[in-house]
Amino acid sequence: MNVLIVLGHPRTDSFCGALAEAYHDGALEAGADVRELAVADLEFDPDVHAASPTDQRMEPDLREAQDLIRWAEHLVFVYPNWWGTMPARLKGFFDRVFTPGFAFLEYDEGEGAGHEELLDDKTAELLVTMDMPPWVYRWIYRQPGNNAVKRATLGYAGIRTTRITNLGPVESSTPEERERWLETATRLGGSLADGPDTRSARLRRTVTVWLKALRLQFYPMSWVAYTVGALAATGSSDVFSSAAYWLGFAFLFFLEAATVLSNEYYDFPTDRENAFAGPFTGGSQVLVDGELEFDDLRRGIGVALLLAVAFGVGALAVGSGSPVA
Repeated sequence: MNVLIVLGHPRTDSFCGALAEAYHDGALEAGADVRELAVADLEFDPDVHAASPTDQRMEPDLREAQDLIRWAEHLVFVYPNWWGTMPARLKGFFDRVFTPGFAFLEYDEGEGAGHEELLDDKTAELLVTMDMPPWVYRWIYRQPGNNAVKRATLGYAGIRTTRITNLGPVESSTPEERERWLETATRLGGSLADGPDTRSARLRRTVTVWLKALRLQFYPMSWVAYTVGALAATGSSDVFSSAAYWLGFAFLFFLEAATVLSNEYYDFPTDRENAFAGPFTGGSQVLVDGELEFDDLRRGIGVALLLAVAFGVGALAVGSGSPVA
């Protein structure tokens, strides 16, 4: 794995610098190819003076920074929380480096405007120091700096942030606490041996992707129609088999799931060309975005069909026997 550590503190001899080195050591032990970039050592104007960042001359150090970001698979940003967000020089780095044509593309065509993420093959994590308890920053201040970097900057370019580690308060910390934080940074770097995601994050991401592929927004209509039909079928007998009802509903659910996944599989060529996909059009985009592979969908279709058959047989067996009130 190619890992780029970006030190965002304006002083390289800071505690953030020590954290970056500790992470570097752990990542090397994990077998990663690691490079470092200290924003403080770069020669560049942090202000955007032109109407567009692309109209301003880009300094050689910034071009090299873009090359390093292209090279990297995983980005690690280490910086202090100042005034609720990041140091000005790191903000200037983002302003000058994450430019249109490098980090994203904007377009205005067809039915409306949008943007294309150009760095969506990368992940990132944040190591943030602060002079307040991390719980205060997260729950009281709602971590504005973390949200700005994760969502409005990296996320806009398609970079998926896998982990945020807040460390503090630094100013009042003891040598023992700082040593523990350095050990934490080393451990975080070493965890790259299993990939950039934590185990819980991988599980959560897998569940989220499959829920996205299933497109559950379509199912309530079928459930309502099925329920109305089931109630109407009882007629005047006042007998309703709850077991048969739920088994039949499970059959219908998994049959519809197989249909939705099949549409996703066979509609890939047209979904790939659809720039305006929405909740009810253009598929879930899990294949287009590379979140699932064709083999994954084939297995999903097979499992859904097997479950549909199993529940269908169960519903028939229960329905043909004595009704359960």
